[in-house]
Amino acid sequence: MYQKYDNKFQKMVYTLYPGEYYYSKEDVLIYTVLGSCISVCLYDAKNNVGGMNHFMLSGFSNLTQGFHAPDAQNTRYGMAAMEMVINGIMKLGGDRKNFRAKVFGGSNMIKHSTGVSGIADGNIDFAKWFLNSECIPVDSIDVGGDRARKVYFNPFDGKAFLKHIEPTSTDLSAEIAYEKQTLARRKEEKKDEGDIELF
Repeated sequence: MYQKYDNKFQKMVYTLYPGEYYYSKEDVLIYTVLGSCISVCLYDAKNNVGGMNHFMLSGFSNLTQGFHAPDAQNTRYGMAAMEMVINGIMKLGGDRKNFRAKVFGGSNMIKHSTGVSGIADGNIDFAKWFLNSECIPVDSIDVGGDRARKVYFNPFDGKAFLKHIEPTSTDLSAEIAYEKQTLARRKEEKKDEGDIELF
């Protein structure tokens, strides 16, 4: 995870890479770039605490058959990523009954790589299934399509900001590299974001 003070936002920004998560009670921003991956933003508005993850794979071969990740503690997988954020928020005083969610990602960016659309769809299905099974209301959701997403989330007030960006990768490994390169470039980026939506 990369962190720096952003003069434009006048806040600390914590940048998540695939498999990472962050939670806080502070008025900060959590930022990531998503392709087929999913980020779930969880927050407790009553206690002003929240967090966000960035998982690459659902970890389920079939939602009715259960969790099949090689390592149940690996936060590249949805179940572990969700549990880590939930536990972290609760450690900071969050109350599970107040949790609300915003969900982003699951883009089918890669047109000619077999199985990739299944990964994106599986990630979306997992996020929806998990939040429904945990009775966590979803306030907003922006998933699917064929464009990558930049997401900023404020864990203190639950606001999320989204920008769609055009895909450039041609296979899954290239997509992961693209996400990391985009985040690295962001460190030096000074351009106006433009077209950012509040969620």
